This record gives sequence, C-alpha cells and structure tokens, in this order.
Amino acid sequence: MILIEEPIPDDAAEIFFVQRQTWHESYLDQVSHEDIEKRFVDAPEKIKRIKQVIEGKIDGKFFVAREKELDKILGFISFLTEPRNEIKSLYMIQASQGLGLGRKLLEKALQWYGEKDIYVQTNNAQSFYEKFGFTRIKQVPDPEGYFLDMTELIRPAS
Repeated sequence: MILIEEPIPDDAAEIFFVQRQTWHESYLDQVSHEDIEKRFVDAPEKIKRIKQVIEGKIDGKFFVAREKELDKILGFISFLTEPRNEIKSLYMIQASQGLGLGRKLLEKALQWYGEKDIYVQTNNAQSFYEKFGFTRIKQVPDPEGYFLDMTELIRPAS
C-alpha cells in the first residue's frame, strides 16, 4: 500500500536520496555525472534544510509517496508559499513511475494550497502540469544552468 503523507524529520535524508537518484535516472543524458554530483556535494546542508522545512522552521512543505510495508519513500513534492505559491520539485524514483503517484502528490499539494495562484517551472513536464489547469506564462533561463530553458506555468485561482 502506498500512502501520500507528510514526512517526519527523520525522512530528510531519504528525501534527499530520492532527489539525487532521480537526477541520475532522469537527466544523465543531458547533464554529466560529474555535474549531477556537484549539485549534491553539500548533502549534509541540504538534508538539514529539508529537515528544517519538515519541522516548519523555514518556509516550505513536503508530501511523500511512501510504500507502507517497506517504509520506503518512492517520491515527493516540495513547494513554497513565499515569495509566491510555487511548486519547487516533484520527483519519483524510476521504479515507481507510471503508478499515478506523481498525480496523487500534485493533487495533494493543490488541495493544500486551496484556491490560490500556483506557479511551477519545469523543463520536462509541461504537459503533465497542463492536465491540472496550469497554463504557460513564459520561457525562463534555468537558474542553475543545467538546461537551456524552463517553462514557467501558472494555475490561477478559480
């Protein structure tokens, strides 16, 4: 059974691992292994930041897709409220893709936000977000310099 739930602080390292693994699975054809590893070199600081978000000490929110029997995180969504409502990441390990978990995580985040404008920047999932009422605003350069550009989308408050 897979649950969509809020993580606990002890999940921070596993969330970081899912993000790192997903980058290797998804972007190795576009970003070198070395560049991916550089992105994750400060693991202790990034894990600490994830934990602070989970604990409510800094802005942000996570939901995870957890395989209950194995107590394993298969994916997660993270989002902000400041300076604007923005989905920052949605990652699923490759072995769990195609199970509808990304959809369930996004639905949970949208439910949590309620009737508000919500933004997202993506380089590879524009059509996924469009299925949930997001519309394209503009192309923007990737702030981290990994990709040529990103598509910024908005889901306006209804």
